Amino acid sequence: MGCFLSAVSFLTIIPVGREDGKITKYFSGVLCFFPLVGLFLGSLLAALSFGMEGLGLGGAGDAVTVIALVILTGGLHMDGLMDTADGVFSGKSRYKKLEIMRDSRVGAMGIMAFISIMLLKIYFLGEIPFTAKWKYLILMPAAGRWAMVFAIHGYPYARSEGGLGKGFTNAAGKKVMVGTSLVFIMAAVIILGGHAFYFLPWVILLTLLVSKFIAKSLGGLTGDCYGAVCEIVETFVLFFGAVSEF
Repeated sequence: MGCFLSAVSFLTIIPVGREDGKITKYFSGVLCFFPLVGLFLGSLLAALSFGMEGLGLGGAGDAVTVIALVILTGGLHMDGLMDTADGVFSGKSRYKKLEIMRDSRVGAMGIMAFISIMLLKIYFLGEIPFTAKWKYLILMPAAGRWAMVFAIHGYPYARSEGGLGKGFTNAAGKKVMVGTSLVFIMAAVIILGGHAFYFLPWVILLTLLVSKFIAKSLGGLTGDCYGAVCEIVETFVLFFGAVSEF
């Protein structure tokens, strides 16, 4: 339970009592709960979406729901997306890209990435029939956080000096990868039924391609990159819902 609460406190702004010492001491235990934290966040979003629909807020309700996820996560993953976009698409050397990603200022590519992801999420969510929205709202954060574990496990840490992300990289062994994958796969099968067998391969393929693309550009991945992978996979989940539930 302690590792779950530590995962919640690390990935969200929900006040469950953050214990940084426990996060750094039990990296693998915290990682194991990433998809479960995603399912928890998704359940909150589904409840919010039902409430928005009850108030008669169609597109506005979709926008509120998408914005709520950014707020609940403290913008952690969105910040990573923007930093990664600024670095990867800067056209500079690997070293310079990593330096750009450290800069607290957001560049043009970061702003474009933020606007694009937000608009796409809102649009795709609006295209999903109301009766099916809850499925993809629950799975969206779970898929994103599973994708983070995949990226952490599959690629080396890009910065030689290390950091919090380096600790997660060292802890993301095969058992963590298998355990989180089983949780995510079971959740997808329970929620989507037969559609899960179309959904899961695409999520896995996209996670692999995005992670590989960023890692090739930077010589590995950083904490910002994990956030970028999460945001892109989340957007795909809503896209899948929009095209498969018409």
